Parts: sequence; structure tokens; C-alpha cells
Amino acid sequence: MSTYLIDTNVFIQAYKEDYPFDVAVSFWDVIKQLANDGKIFSIDKVKTELYVQDDDLKTWCQNNLPSDFFKPSQGAVGEYGQLINWAANTTPKYKPNAIAEFSTTTVADAWLIAYAKKNDAKVVSLEIGGKGTIKRVIIPDVCKAFSIDCLRTMEMFRELGVTF
Repeated sequence: MSTYLIDTNVFIQAYKEDYPFDVAVSFWDVIKQLANDGKIFSIDKVKTELYVQDDDLKTWCQNNLPSDFFKPSQGAVGEYGQLINWAANTTPKYKPNAIAEFSTTTVADAWLIAYAKKNDAKVVSLEIGGKGTIKRVIIPDVCKAFSIDCLRTMEMFRELGVTF
């Protein structure tokens, strides 16, 4: 069975734009059920990014996600190093600011991919890769380089057979 590792932007975009709590109740019910079933999870760095704002999204996560939903990312430190090395040495070269942002230990992106690599999980992110950008290291581009599946939210739902 595949497991899906959820990026910060999946939660934030859903909350702010696509699936607000007061309109798309079933979306959030599905997220809660998938989390409780152990089919989706995330990492501690995503939790930190989500909990920066003291808002309804933070409260929803605290009240609806299992206590073990956000996994510790430190176990993937070796994979993290591989990703940072790749970003610094790949061609075309990323701009120094892009590498600095990607390798900042408090930013979730590299840790999320490292955790997926170590634990054979699929990454779920709303970032769009393949644009050849050198100004930012994009999750789908890194996943592709390391043969890690990277999906958007609806692709994950289709794979899981979820309707709502």
C-alpha cells in the first residue's frame, strides 16, 4: 500500500482558497479519515510551517489529525544531505539563493523529499515542476531526479479511490 506525504501548501491552499472549512466540509472529513487510516501523513517541518499562524487551520490540525501524523524528519538526514548535494551540483545550476533556501534546515521541502526517499512514500505537493527554473528548487523537479512519485492532491485522491 502506498503512503502519501503531504506538503504544507496542500493544507494552506485548501484552507485559504480551494476548500474553506465552511464550504467544503467533506474535503476536510476525507483528509481526517485518510490521516486516521494511516494513508497520509507529513513531517515535523511541515507542522512547524503550518503552526506559524495561530489560525483556524492550526486549530483544525491540532483537533483532527492523529498525534503521530507529523513524523520526525531527523531520521532522513542522510537522504537530506544527498538532496542538498544534488541541488548544489546539478546542471543547470540553481542560483545561490535557491540553494540557500532549499538547504535551510527549517524549510520543509528538502526534508519532505528526504523523508519520502527514505520511507518509499509519495509526495503530495501543489508545486509545478518542469519549468526549468534556476531561481527556486521545486519539489516535483527534485522528486523526478530521485525517482520519487510526486502528485497533486486530486491525483492522490484518484489513486486512493476517494470521492466526495
